[in-house]
Amino acid sequence: MSSEENNTAAESVANPLIAETKICSICLLSGSTDDNDPIVYCDRCGVIVHESCYNADTLDDKSSDSSSPSEYWFCTPCLAHVDDPTCALCPTKDHCQAFWPTLESSWVHVVCALGVPGVLFYDELYYTPVDLSNISSQKFGNKSCHLCESRSGVCVSCDAGLCPNAFHLSCANKYGLLQIRGELVS
Repeated sequence: MSSEENNTAAESVANPLIAETKICSICLLSGSTDDNDPIVYCDRCGVIVHESCYNADTLDDKSSDSSSPSEYWFCTPCLAHVDDPTCALCPTKDHCQAFWPTLESSWVHVVCALGVPGVLFYDELYYTPVDLSNISSQKFGNKSCHLCESRSGVCVSCDAGLCPNAFHLSCANKYGLLQIRGELVS
């Protein structure tokens, strides 16, 4: 392997999320729908989101598509210097997913926060921090995920007809199984 190929391989390992096609880790759609809702990626960990999916009001004027070397954007865990956040609602260890902080001093995937019943938001306008105090402890581990087969975390039942399956929302999102109905999840 030439040194140029070695450098390219090393760069792709260092930033696996920054690809030619930018896909939002929350809605799984690529590209921007308009100029007011660009795709941005964290200049530290590489997580890719639409400003509106991650909450545009919290990004201020520092958001960019990171194509300009003078403009940088960092996701909330990176701003807090948290290298490996763990979701309090699921066991998924996928570094491609965006996180929000909780009142309980933990982290949750944005898709988990938006879709797990009982999750509250301390600030309804900004959706953060996420409040998990309304989720019954009995919800944790009471169903196994149809995709990862783990019983840890909170699984949500499928609402398609009489489907008996339950999923961690992060697992369903990873496999493209979440249906978007005006909002991220119903």
